[in-house]
Amino acid sequence: MVFAPRLELSRGLLGLDTAVARAVPADLLVALASRVVPADLVQKVILAAIFVGAAAGAARLLPSSVLVARAAAAALYAWNPFLYERLVMGHWGLLVSYAALPWAAGAALDLRLARPGSVRRLVLFLAVAAAGSPAGGLIAAAVALCMTASPPWPSAGAVDNPEPSSSGSATLPLRGAKPREAGFKAARVGLVAGVAVVVNGPWLVPSLLRPGGVPVRPEGVAAFAARAEGPLGTVGGLVGLGGIWNALAVPPGVGSWAWVAGFAVVLAMAVGGLPLLGRRWPPGAAVGLLAAAGAGLLLAAAPALPGLRGLAELVVTQLPGGGLIRDSQKFVAPLALVEAVGFGLGVERVLPALPARWGRTAAAGLVAAPVLLLPALAWGGAGRLAAVEYPPAFAEARAAMAADPVPGAVLVLPWHLYLPFGWNGDRVVLDPARAGSRGGWSATTTWSWSA
Repeated sequence: MVFAPRLELSRGLLGLDTAVARAVPADLLVALASRVVPADLVQKVILAAIFVGAAAGAARLLPSSVLVARAAAAALYAWNPFLYERLVMGHWGLLVSYAALPWAAGAALDLRLARPGSVRRLVLFLAVAAAGSPAGGLIAAAVALCMTASPPWPSAGAVDNPEPSSSGSATLPLRGAKPREAGFKAARVGLVAGVAVVVNGPWLVPSLLRPGGVPVRPEGVAAFAARAEGPLGTVGGLVGLGGIWNALAVPPGVGSWAWVAGFAVVLAMAVGGLPLLGRRWPPGAAVGLLAAAGAGLLLAAAPALPGLRGLAELVVTQLPGGGLIRDSQKFVAPLALVEAVGFGLGVERVLPALPARWGRTAAAGLVAAPVLLLPALAWGGAGRLAAVEYPPAFAEARAAMAADPVPGAVLVLPWHLYLPFGWNGDRVVLDPARAGSRGGWSATTTWSWSA
């Protein structure tokens, strides 16, 4: 997660240079924010917002008034192998989209129920997801579209006047109501699709207008395919919200038999809680979220499965925009949301069956289960994550080039995008001298970088 003291405003921040618009408009927002507060503070605020936003979004989405259930959903969504792996990889943009996903799903649910302010909230949260990363913006848009469009649809009167259930969620009286107007569904679906296109426009437009298109390589499909992280294979690893292609980012202990047994309990509780979701949400909304999670799991596993690998390569190399599915593991994000919501409702179902004598202790243990299964995420990834300052040589180089009256570019050697540096403990990071993507070092107009 490379942040520069001052990221210069340039065409590249708009996706208008030779680099692919992977960090549009995230880098522009970081560059503007770093002119108001120090860039290292911006970085820390983003990291904190990821955890707080993800946890609060999952808790708010849960159709339950039971505090323990909401805490359980928040814990699982904000503390799992997916978040660990992407955090260690420095993929903060994708995690911003991940944190916005439950909020976007909640706005789509409100839109389906015709609640006041739902359109405004949908635009806001889809925009946050799209600002984080292109793939994250599309994932949030797909979840919102599925939750809005999936049948069955209740009557117009039921939607306009939802009745609150005892859990605080809305239930829809379907029987005896008048048929829904034909245009109601189409209007909502069209609205979600239109909003998705507009908020993803900042990266979508320069990608479509890029001369020669966005370059892709067939080899990238296999290189960035999801990997098995234990005895359950690739699909099992993805269901466990892991499966990152980078073995160095896998959390310690994940994939062991002890972890598999513990997560199996969490998953069983999540499955047990899903029937409550179907009863407390409009049936179509629950079906839509499950459909988005299933499609995401299929996309995530496709490049690693012999029967689907060829199709994935065809999509990546031949279809415009197909390169977005190359790093396929990121598409388990909707599944993480389903598991978190199901886990929270499962905890609610289990609570009445617990003996009163030690019920509070057991409830606390259930809420803490995600943390107990993944203790390595605590304390900065068990020490793997720490702030590192640039050495004085960077400032000296910046000053020297700023004093050069002749404009031009600078060649940085060795020519490689990712390098280990002694001042960073020999950890491989994105070279700050070429980090035009994701907030890299930029000195003056005479020093230009390509990602």
